[in-house]
Amino acid sequence: MSTPKSLRLDRDIEKDVEQYLKKNKSIRFPQLVNLALRRFMSEKQTIVLEPASDEEAMQTAKAAFDEHRDAMDRLK
Repeated sequence: MSTPKSLRLDRDIEKDVEQYLKKNKSIRFPQLVNLALRRFMSEKQTIVLEPASDEEAMQTAKAAFDEHRDAMDRLK
């Protein structure tokens, strides 16, 4: 199975990454991603799932549909 070679950053972290790379000119984006992934995978991760309220689930679904309305319209 081949892994994707592109990466979409969350909007809130994109600026932080750009600032980090400007301050640390000796590191390139692919190196930063590799370092972060290696560290993430080598440390134990604890994921706690909490049930979402019906209202919260509907708000999340509505936001997703609004954000991807163009793609949803093409599926019709």
